Amino acid sequence: MAKKLSRVEAYEMVTPVVDGEATEAEEKSFFEFLESNTDVRQYYEEELWLKQLVKQKTEFHPAPDHLRNRILQTIASMRSEVNTNRDFAHKESPSKIYSGTFSRISLGLAALLILSLFIYLLSIFSERDMNMRADNTALPAVESHVYQYFVNHGGMLIPPDLASGSEADLHSEIASMFQNSYSIPELENIVLAGVVQSQLLPEYYTPLFEYKVDEGDIIYIFAFHIPEMENYLSRSDEAMAHCIRDTDYHIVHYQDRDIVSWKWDDNWYVGISNHDGETLVSLLPGETNR
Repeated sequence: MAKKLSRVEAYEMVTPVVDGEATEAEEKSFFEFLESNTDVRQYYEEELWLKQLVKQKTEFHPAPDHLRNRILQTIASMRSEVNTNRDFAHKESPSKIYSGTFSRISLGLAALLILSLFIYLLSIFSERDMNMRADNTALPAVESHVYQYFVNHGGMLIPPDLASGSEADLHSEIASMFQNSYSIPELENIVLAGVVQSQLLPEYYTPLFEYKVDEGDIIYIFAFHIPEMENYLSRSDEAMAHCIRDTDYHIVHYQDRDIVSWKWDDNWYVGISNHDGETLVSLLPGETNR
């Protein structure tokens, strides 16, 4: 009979299962747990997808000729120096002098080889990082999806998946649902109606904070964990350059709406409503309240 996992144990099993390091019994317990737990299943699918993406992006390159030639020249130079020291050692001193000299030279050669390899690998990964950044610029803009989501729902209140309650409980529930901690924006004199598990793209869910100004007058504020977001949606360079401090807000007019963006810690927030951007910014905190 397979062991029944706790939620914490299931989360800890995700990486070993994805990497193929779990035993058959552990895998059986893990997949039985997934049948009744969508949060862990989603976390597992995301890590599996990320591993496959890295595998697709990774390529092996032979060392370039100039690096190989440099290493071979260094080896030849070191060998010549060792032979010289060996001849000197036989003539002038006991064998232990040669042994010590040889050990020092060997360590120096090893260090040089490691340094050369490190520099080469660094150049490879730097180039790959630039390519991945270029790929990210081809992703759809977050503003277009936020706008479309708002329009599709008529800017109306969506039945929340998490009802507003005590701040501590809501923080805990959000972290459990989205596997990340988010600061909850506090709007001046406006009550949080709840949190929606919004789906802007297939397989991509993120918190949507809903604020009820009046009947039929709802403010949407989406929150994105930036490391995850960069796999799905792109942010404008202008907004990223502008939003440095917690109190920096960027406004862009998109279609017939103003969209407000800002950054708190590793999370990106995007707000949209029937109000102009300046009005929405005036409701946001001057200093973040975590």
